[in-house]
Amino acid sequence: MAHATDITYVDALRQLGQELTRLRSERGAPSFDRIRVRGLKVLQEAADSACSKGTMSKVFAGEQFISLDKLIWLVRAVMSWDEYGDECVPPERRSALLTPWRSRWQTLNALRATRARRGPATAVQPRAPRPIPPVTAETASPPLSVPVPRTTTTPAPADAHFTSAGHSLVGHTGPVMSVAFSPDGSLLATASDDGTVRLWDPFTRTTIGEPLTGHDGPVTLVVFSPDGRYLATGTHGIVRLWDPATGAPIGDRLTGHAGSVYSVAFSPDGRLLATAGRDGTVRFWNPATSTPVGRSLTGHAGSVYSVAFSPDGRLLATGGEDTTMRLWSVSSRMPLDRPVRGHTAPVTSVAFSSDGCLLATASNDETVRLWDPPTCTPVGEPLTGHVGSVYSVAFSPDGRLLATSGKDGSVRLWDVASRTPLRKSPPGHSGRVWSVAFSPDGQLLAAAGEDRTARLWGRREDASPPKRPAPLPLAARAVLYGMHRGRPLQLGRLQLVGSVHSVVFSPDGRLLATSGRDGTVRLWNPITRSSTGDALTVRSGAVAQVVFSRDGRLLAIGVDEAVQLWDVASRAPVGDPFTGHVGPVTSLAFSPDGHTLATAGADSTVRRWDMLFRAPVGDPLTGHLGAVTSLAFSPDGSTLTTAGDDMTVRQWDLGRSNPVSEVLHGRLPGPVDSVAYSPDGCLVAAGGGDGTVRLWNSATRTSIRASSIGHAKSVHSVAFSPDGRLLATAGKDRTVRLWNPATFSRIGDPLAGYKAPVLSVAFAPDSSVLALATADRVELFA
Repeated sequence: MAHATDITYVDALRQLGQELTRLRSERGAPSFDRIRVRGLKVLQEAADSACSKGTMSKVFAGEQFISLDKLIWLVRAVMSWDEYGDECVPPERRSALLTPWRSRWQTLNALRATRARRGPATAVQPRAPRPIPPVTAETASPPLSVPVPRTTTTPAPADAHFTSAGHSLVGHTGPVMSVAFSPDGSLLATASDDGTVRLWDPFTRTTIGEPLTGHDGPVTLVVFSPDGRYLATGTHGIVRLWDPATGAPIGDRLTGHAGSVYSVAFSPDGRLLATAGRDGTVRFWNPATSTPVGRSLTGHAGSVYSVAFSPDGRLLATGGEDTTMRLWSVSSRMPLDRPVRGHTAPVTSVAFSSDGCLLATASNDETVRLWDPPTCTPVGEPLTGHVGSVYSVAFSPDGRLLATSGKDGSVRLWDVASRTPLRKSPPGHSGRVWSVAFSPDGQLLAAAGEDRTARLWGRREDASPPKRPAPLPLAARAVLYGMHRGRPLQLGRLQLVGSVHSVVFSPDGRLLATSGRDGTVRLWNPITRSSTGDALTVRSGAVAQVVFSRDGRLLAIGVDEAVQLWDVASRAPVGDPFTGHVGPVTSLAFSPDGHTLATAGADSTVRRWDMLFRAPVGDPLTGHLGAVTSLAFSPDGSTLTTAGDDMTVRQWDLGRSNPVSEVLHGRLPGPVDSVAYSPDGCLVAAGGGDGTVRLWNSATRTSIRASSIGHAKSVHSVAFSPDGRLLATAGKDRTVRLWNPATFSRIGDPLAGYKAPVLSVAFAPDSSVLALATADRVELFA
């Protein structure tokens, strides 16, 4: 009998298609026609193994089995382009680069033979393939193989984990109360009783920039947001947000607690900040707007000392002065059960393991306890060893280790599986240790001490030496610095044929699509700025909009009153057009899961289309009193926001069977041409007919800020960078302006000097490149 983990023939066939698609994407995404022509040209000795375009389409879709000779021909043909999409010499037939593909085919063929012997018992139901590692020469043996027996590994001895001697970080003039690593591990933040926060390079152990000052007293806590955009610090009743890159404060101070703030935590998606304090409450905040969100949590009898989100963001754990730990539903703000009791003194720290299967609590009763979150029952006996209160607890990223610190001045490591101590840290801190934290890769352990120092321990060199992330080349860092400071570097322009209406990047950033007023859409390599293949000729008439599907395999193109889907690889139309609008289609957007396409029209309606059945979803959405000019899905897909000539921006709740719109408060003085969500979904930006740009809180639908200082005429396009650091706006005044979404302040000088209005702006998926389109040119900046 096959094991549940066995891979099926259907899975293997689909995964082969996925790997071929990935390879083609990495080599400039050549069309099937170009692959065939190129293969016949450079692989003449294997012409008998050439694949037709039809065969390629089915193989890449994971729907057809081909011989080994044909697979090797196909892979070699695709590899005759380099990573920049330029032609190169393909690998020899016996090259080691082809070994992984031969291994995959052999496994696939064996599964095919087994399936044939068993016979077609039942129809195979489609299902999502299991994820597999990318094909590389190093991972070639054996991909898609039958399950390999697991081997049991014993955790390394205590001394194999961290060095016995730590390194002190000296600079604070008061006790260090809290430590935190940035998500990429490149920064360590320390908060101190001296009223400052310092940033350190954990590898050179030197300070970065000047201390962050401006607090009204001792800084007791510090934490980074999951995306690294924010640094949150807390003091007496106040939480502040900072930009770690510049050291500048962001937004208003978060005030509301009556007394000291003891703990802060970001939700895993970064959209919420939870704070706990002496007043016995837990409060939620929108970090993008510095505003409270929903009601506070109350229930603890006394101070709340610690808060932590579960990895999926659905639960919040709190520990309090009343000796209890509580679990809350983040969505309903209700406790899941009665208070969890076990400790005999205040609970000082709570932490979830990375998989969410365990919850650790520390207490003044000198113990640490592990709990099963779903049942709130203890796992094993309490961990004992500290002499005095335990102040902090932290899981390693892989969940194998638990670090604790306390009043006795020690940092202790525990094996989570066996719940046994590994070792006590050597003498380092002379006094209490208030906080511990692991680096994101688990290679470093940091601690904050009452002796005015922070301390770092690294993995032993003979076990797993810490490796500093490879820095970006100097030129790349200089370019990124310029982009974030509003001084982007011009990369050049595309050699256009005809006029341009809009520009958009593919999801992987390897292609750039431009739509023209001559009824064509062209695809470009943004690195070489050269066109890839022939233009997609739609039909006469201006192309209103173009957008890539979420997997990058399709293009949706709106022309006149219809929307046509095109296959990016074959450059061929897919199915019949979507029709229904009575008037030109003005805007297109795919839902985040790719299942729905939304279209806006000059007929004042919004229509939704099911991508699987290629059929309308529900009735058209009506409410605008004029043309609907732009639309955007929220990042979680629950809401659709639309803008129109009627000077309104509307939100539609897609969770309802018949969505009804709510108008965002604060009209723009003129038609609204463009609307966009910030990557975290907290903000909505729109540009108006009089040059005004406005930001809304997407949750409350209230206007946050509006600026008429910038564009002198209509704003045609708005776009957030995927990292959320920038907002780009393009206007009829022939300029593009960059803004800081957090402060809504302009960054640098506008991009100007164009002979025609700027109609469209778009960021690359990695935020490193900005594309802009006017009627006569497309330019790229980095």
